[in-house]
Amino acid sequence: MNKKLLPLLSLLILAHGIPAQAACVVPHYAAAQEKLNSEGYVVFFHPKGWDDYGAKAAQTLSQSKEILLAAGNAVIINAPVYEAEDEASKEAAKAIMGKLAYPHPHSDVSYPAVGLYDSSGRLYSLITGGDVLNARSAAVAKSIQTRKQALLRQEALLKQAETSTDSMQKARLLLQTARIPQLNRPTDLEKKLQAADPEDKSGCLAALRFYNGAPDEKELRAMTVEDFLANLEKHMANELLTTEQKQNACAFAIGHIRRSLGPVAGGPFITRLAATMKALDPASKLGRSADIVARDWVQDFTIEEGWNPDRIPGRRIPMELKGNFTLGPKGTYSITFAIITGRDCLEIAEVALYDGDTLVSSDKRAGIASHTKNEVYKVTAPTDMKAPRIMLTFANPPDKRSSWGKITLSHQP
Repeated sequence: MNKKLLPLLSLLILAHGIPAQAACVVPHYAAAQEKLNSEGYVVFFHPKGWDDYGAKAAQTLSQSKEILLAAGNAVIINAPVYEAEDEASKEAAKAIMGKLAYPHPHSDVSYPAVGLYDSSGRLYSLITGGDVLNARSAAVAKSIQTRKQALLRQEALLKQAETSTDSMQKARLLLQTARIPQLNRPTDLEKKLQAADPEDKSGCLAALRFYNGAPDEKELRAMTVEDFLANLEKHMANELLTTEQKQNACAFAIGHIRRSLGPVAGGPFITRLAATMKALDPASKLGRSADIVARDWVQDFTIEEGWNPDRIPGRRIPMELKGNFTLGPKGTYSITFAIITGRDCLEIAEVALYDGDTLVSSDKRAGIASHTKNEVYKVTAPTDMKAPRIMLTFANPPDKRSSWGKITLSHQP
């Protein structure tokens, strides 16, 4: 943290404090206005009529002495959340919540939940999950206290940004206000950033808006895999992006690679991207999912299973043929492609024989395995090989991959 910020932060904490007195419980928003102060509101959202366990948990928490103490001078409201809204339920909810907004339906929220609102009515943090559902008062009280202190840090950063005359520093301070864990960004933060740095020379506005680094659809379709991954590397090197933003970029890249290349040709890329996503934060949701992605979204191209739409990449990406077959002795190897079903033929660009990373032989010609004709490729090894590999390259366009077939391999010394 900026050392110049510490005195200001200390003053704010002293001024606001975390009072030793209990919060005030009121029945609705209108009544809260008489008790409202700088510490805002704490709202306990309870499932109304559709989850008795959750409703009881919210009630228990709202009556906890630990939580009332942690809430300090805040005003406490108990608010219903209806499973199916109608006019009556909307009116009932509005009568209690007044000008306070419920959490957005698309936010990461499960009910019961605890909403923390500042004195202006902004929902600055939302507590949800197991601690709330199981009415763990001590844990929820600690979360309330921690987030109230975090709000003071956010307010201090905003105050310092307001008084800064350096546009770059102002932009960086404003960006920091959106990076405080477990807090929502301040109101109109984008507008404030645009006013501070209209040309976004600092890159802070772009960093604030960044989600997954996806180019527009037209540009994405035209990109080679190499260009796409190079674009991703630029995002990974951007120090203004958070770990979560970089993980989102990796997750999008994994999905794009799998859709465009499939689980076989895209396998090496997916494995590498999943490892990067995990290394960024192994304990996060995306970090924990990385091993599952690498396990379930990657496949080998085996001779026993042949080809199918998922194994035809739609781009010319070499894939290693694996499975139970003999490969190594010198001689000629014949690889036969025979279609089984599907509306599209299999278009083949190359079959190559390698010894390790050394190219031994290549049959590089345009071939088509159709319903009326098998396609046979031949490669020759002049000597025995130590680490033999056969690489297949298909040429089907992305919209012409409805094809299933089998592959056989024979050897002539």
